[in-house]
Amino acid sequence: MIKKELSITELFGVLSIIGISITVISNTYFYYQLDAIWMTSLLSPTFYLFEVFKVMLVFCSAVIFVDFFVERYDTCARYLYRKILRKKSFKFDVLGHNHSFIKAQMVGYFNRYTCFKTLFLTFLLSIPIIVLKSMHLVNKANFFWLCVLLGLIAGLQINRHIKQDKIFHYFILFLIIVICSFITAHIKLDHLNDLPIAVLKSSSDDRSWLVLESSNDKTILLNAMNHQDFKIVKFEEIDRIISKKK
Repeated sequence: MIKKELSITELFGVLSIIGISITVISNTYFYYQLDAIWMTSLLSPTFYLFEVFKVMLVFCSAVIFVDFFVERYDTCARYLYRKILRKKSFKFDVLGHNHSFIKAQMVGYFNRYTCFKTLFLTFLLSIPIIVLKSMHLVNKANFFWLCVLLGLIAGLQINRHIKQDKIFHYFILFLIIVICSFITAHIKLDHLNDLPIAVLKSSSDDRSWLVLESSNDKTILLNAMNHQDFKIVKFEEIDRIISKKK
């Protein structure tokens, strides 16, 4: 019973560390792009929790997307094997004279299978990314990070050396999480102008402010015309907030 409680506690601690790491990476990268890393110290814990959900949503979506094409390739490969290579067989010599030959043949089949699988995934995964880029739905930064993200996930799926090396496997998984954090940060950067507008009670400030974050009893505002100009105000200083969504 004690061991079970300790294992649950340790698991919770590990998940907490991972969650904090994800939010720190994502927010640091986001505010680095805005040249305001110091803003990360003003964010509330609630926002950090929400950021983890967004990163994990990108991660799960990318994994499901790649797995779909991996399953399609495996289905096609099994179909072709039954139709074309089903009649091909190897006879084992009892004395083991041809074992090395058969092993070489099997390794050759596996290498060709992996090679065609890599080409298949590269071709199919590149299509939606290119379509999104051509429709201007993603910028150059997200285009780059999406390519790297899908490539790493595909590598985890098809590269047996990565699967066998546990340390390298976890390292690649960590890189995938980091890249997901970068993607969520760029999504936020691309939609800064869609943030709601805060109208201040003070009539002396006629600038247009966007509601970027809320922390405790304060709100972080971003200048709509200059994304490197921030303003921190209390809730009572805001007259009203206007949403841009129709």
